Amino acid sequence: MNMTVPSFFLFTVYACVNVWLPLFLRNMGYSVTDIGLLLSIFEIFGVTLPFFTGNIPVKNGRYGLFLCISGAILALVPFALFSVHIFAVTALCLGIYAASVRGAVPVSDSYISLQLGGNREVYGRIRAVGSLGFVVANLIMQRFIHIETIDSAQTIAWMSVPALLFMLSLLVSPGVMKPAHGAYGNANASENREPKIQKEKEGKRTAFLLSAFSPYYWLVLAVIFFTLLGQVPVNNFFSLYVREYLHSDSAALLWVISASSEIPFMFFSNRFIRRYGSVPLILVCAAVASLRNILYILFPTVAGAAAAQTLNSFTFGLFHPAAVMFAAEHANKKEHGVLAQVLYSVGVAGLAKVLGNALGGITVDKFGYQVLFASYAVFPLVGLLLFRLLYKKCRSVR
Repeated sequence: MNMTVPSFFLFTVYACVNVWLPLFLRNMGYSVTDIGLLLSIFEIFGVTLPFFTGNIPVKNGRYGLFLCISGAILALVPFALFSVHIFAVTALCLGIYAASVRGAVPVSDSYISLQLGGNREVYGRIRAVGSLGFVVANLIMQRFIHIETIDSAQTIAWMSVPALLFMLSLLVSPGVMKPAHGAYGNANASENREPKIQKEKEGKRTAFLLSAFSPYYWLVLAVIFFTLLGQVPVNNFFSLYVREYLHSDSAALLWVISASSEIPFMFFSNRFIRRYGSVPLILVCAAVASLRNILYILFPTVAGAAAAQTLNSFTFGLFHPAAVMFAAEHANKKEHGVLAQVLYSVGVAGLAKVLGNALGGITVDKFGYQVLFASYAVFPLVGLLLFRLLYKKCRSVR
């Protein structure tokens, strides 16, 4: 699999975003409310722009080139981001950065699915390499970054170097830069879809989406949305929680525990998916996501946080492969595969983070971290209730 090494380095970039970006923004003098707003802007750009750019590699088959350009942008933007401490400039730079990093994941997932063909169940093994990259990057950064004394030049370097390595890995991986051909990537498929795209441009985007996916798909996507919304405190405010509430500098180490716990589950996720199905796993992971938030409240210590971090084995290690497989399985036509991945990993995930970050920053400043985790524990339960109420109706028209 020629995307194995690029997957490793793509998620070293995510280590910078998930773990260190909130702390870097805090060092720039922004309040938690400001950071929540900036992260919401980050996700708005990460949601909207990939919908327009994600189809480009589908039409021309140049997945590798698209990802390489994304890597170059990710390597360059930090120079402006951390050199100018003006809110508007920070927001703009984060928007450009978000469009590149959020757009790279669904394109990468679609390219991997295209390469795997009928053997897509082993996706989790490829994605486990990405988790390993996340772990390695955090271990290195935990060892060498001192958040109290880090300057702008060092911050830029830590954000840019992983992106540069991702770009270089694409260039040296055999075949990645060549046009891909198959269900998602050949020219004929994009030509056949051109009338459909024209209809979208004529104002029929909603009808197109509804015809491309079943009501059952949208119902499960709603469950995924509420589950991801419930995970915003863990994914976006956890580093601040560790530093400001637990008064510890071990955020990166706790993230390593989180990512390490997901690797074996990610690696063997295909076995769970084959045995239980993607939807039952999504439902179980939603319940675990709610429980995980509660644990941060009941045990507000580094040891308690470490224990809660191990539940990432479910809330990402199983949840993400199950969601990716669900998206791939429930598109009515093969050429809707990329759209299904974008709807999940960019649309639903991005919207959850936009709302969750904006509300989360205000919640922390007004009420504290305990209220943040307690309130967000409710959202996955809302998704489960929605599924319970609408399952039979949606299944009848599945």
